[in-house]
Amino acid sequence: MQSIDWTKLIVAILDRLVISQGELAGRCKVAQQTVSTWKKGKSPPGVSARRKLMQLANEAGLNLTYFTRTPSYMQTDKNNTYEHVSELSKDIMEFANLFQMLPAHIQEEIREFARFKLGIYKKSVGEPQVQGFSPNPYTARSVAFE
Repeated sequence: MQSIDWTKLIVAILDRLVISQGELAGRCKVAQQTVSTWKKGKSPPGVSARRKLMQLANEAGLNLTYFTRTPSYMQTDKNNTYEHVSELSKDIMEFANLFQMLPAHIQEEIREFARFKLGIYKKSVGEPQVQGFSPNPYTARSVAFE
């Protein structure tokens, strides 16, 4: 799985939104010195600050795939053995970033919907059901995207 390069993302947000570290600190509800440590790569932002940074990146029109890095254990070797993993990881990371910005109740609806769709898919291809999960279209909540 890829992770966000917070240092690069913070610099891009500051540049794109033309704001100071102090202004970014105010928006993230942290001290200016905290933003400085993020920018220098000394420590990563906390969860609530990450959510706000994702929102600001979206506001700035930044594509988060440009700010991801692949951990060393997933780097491609000289034969590009893990190339497909890297491409899949970009999609997963993009989904995770979007998912993280949603409220908890919508996140749960999406998880339920994914389980439901997986159950239908597995039935259609004749694969065994996920243990402990039996999709029922009459009890599954529908996901409303607003």
